Amino acid sequence: MLQSLLNIFFPHKREKIPSADPEFVKMSPFVTSLHPRKYISGVLETKVLTHSTTSWLKTLASVGDDERRLEDLDRCIVDAVHHFRSAKMVHESAGFTFHLAPENLADVSARVRTEDYRAAQVHRIPAVGTPDKRPAQTRAMDSFQLSADCLKIGDKTATNDMLKVDANYNELQLTPAHNCYKMLQGFTVPLGTPLSERLTVLDCAILASVITQWASDYSRLNHMCLWFATVFFLAARRICAERGYPPIPTETPDLVRFGGKWRNVSLIDPRTGRLLFNKLNPTDIHKIKKYMRRGMSRSAVDVEETEKFLQQLDTDIARLSQDEKTTGTDTMDTILLLFNTRRLQVRERMHADIRVAWEKKTAFERRAVAAEQRANEEAVQAQRAKEEVVAADQRVQEAERRAQEVVAAAKEEAAQTRQWAQQQVQEAEQRAQAAEAALRARDKDL
Repeated sequence: MLQSLLNIFFPHKREKIPSADPEFVKMSPFVTSLHPRKYISGVLETKVLTHSTTSWLKTLASVGDDERRLEDLDRCIVDAVHHFRSAKMVHESAGFTFHLAPENLADVSARVRTEDYRAAQVHRIPAVGTPDKRPAQTRAMDSFQLSADCLKIGDKTATNDMLKVDANYNELQLTPAHNCYKMLQGFTVPLGTPLSERLTVLDCAILASVITQWASDYSRLNHMCLWFATVFFLAARRICAERGYPPIPTETPDLVRFGGKWRNVSLIDPRTGRLLFNKLNPTDIHKIKKYMRRGMSRSAVDVEETEKFLQQLDTDIARLSQDEKTTGTDTMDTILLLFNTRRLQVRERMHADIRVAWEKKTAFERRAVAAEQRANEEAVQAQRAKEEVVAADQRVQEAERRAQEVVAAAKEEAAQTRQWAQQQVQEAEQRAQAAEAALRARDKDL
């Protein structure tokens, strides 16, 4: 029952029926073949990226150890922003195309590559809660309970402001070829706009997050997808204009036919972003109540409860028409003020994180240099020790050689001395024999 109710009022939340074709093969997304000049997490990757607006900004603002994070994000510049209307359901979204600019714009060889282009879609959808086990009638009544802030969906009142990054609008099914969305209005950034004044992907992330936080509750008649897409587009266009380089606008006839309308009732001015509750006439209110009654009837809501709800609806619409946050003329001024403040905060925090990353990197490099110096000194000392060992070995060898020479000389001298001694002994013996012979001869003569 709850799913039937959601199918009526939130067609984009219908259950997907799997393909019955057994030969159906899901192909890899085209973006997986696009390898950018530089990978930038959350922006330029080889996969389809899906985030909430809050988590996307958190991802982009995360510096980590990348001291060039902000510099790289500032080179992810927006080329065009568009405002789309679904051709199949009551839903609007915004989209923008962007690319990675070369580091050196003066270098002709560093032109933008096809792989450096991407497109993104940002839109608001209601957050559907976990399955509700209460009676069907109670669930249905809560699903239609309108208050000054939101139209509750089950037990949830929050939004899922989502962003999807893919290769191009065609992959996001935002082109006429898919018959899913039609463009209402758009603008392109002039070619002569300096890089420092261009709208960046980081700016779009901050803007989407600011809109989410400023009006975080979903309402079928208040801060719905129509309002979110319109405000995002108009705020982005005004940001570009206030930087001194007015964008080149594009507007289609569908803007007047469909822009900001729910069931042919104009709830939002697509050119200013103002909600029009204070301009609703009895006929418009009758249309709204007719569609509400029809939906509740299909959801098996009791007739008495339906009428009670519709009576309360008149009070809630009157209250909405007097809500300054809803119908005030300064909505866009407030959004832009919050954007500029948040942008300054995000960039200051990123600069601080970059300084920390730089200091960590510098400290690491200093430690690495010191370690390398110590290693070099130890290597020099080791080389010196090795040389000393070699010199000591040479001295030992020299000493051994000299000792061998001394031993050899001593042996030779000893041999010569022995030989001389032997000669002396022989000569002494010969003299003795001669003397003895002389004595014998004398004795004979006597």
